[in-house]
Amino acid sequence: MLSHPKLNQMLAHQLVLCLEEVDIGMVDWVVGSDHGAATFSYEVARQLSLRHDYDVRHDFAERDLYDPHGKRMQWKRHEIFPSEIILQVEELITTRFTLEEVRRAIKEGNPNSVLFHEKKGTIVLRPSRLSGEYDDIVALVRLEIQKWDQKDCPLCNQGSRRISSPKKNWKELIGS
Repeated sequence: MLSHPKLNQMLAHQLVLCLEEVDIGMVDWVVGSDHGAATFSYEVARQLSLRHDYDVRHDFAERDLYDPHGKRMQWKRHEIFPSEIILQVEELITTRFTLEEVRRAIKEGNPNSVLFHEKKGTIVLRPSRLSGEYDDIVALVRLEIQKWDQKDCPLCNQGSRRISSPKKNWKELIGS
């Protein structure tokens, strides 16, 4: 979806409106993770810059190519100064893992201590259980997505084939 610039722009605009409703104030940076969140977080930064008369900078944490598990992020292109406020934005949040990994990379990749905004933004928040743990996340869509062990899955018990990776099976899941 985010490969379509107009959809990306519209979703970012809607998220900016939601962030303004919770009065996020001024932010200096909008950051995300690489791939889908890179274009979306850029567009959120651009929208904030257009709506307010100040420049909001953007960058994203990158995957560490030397991490054998492919999960570790790194921050290496820009220095964030101590007084600058960072807003984290992702396209999708299921767990807090990516948020925390981006945060760790930014802290480790800067010579100064950094200041993160208490709010985070996303298009879709889909944890297995919505709870107070996610009150700091401003989302356009909030859904509880139940995750089942195969032995407990009602669809598997009815004979449905288990699909463990939506990314790898996306065409099948959407019927194309």
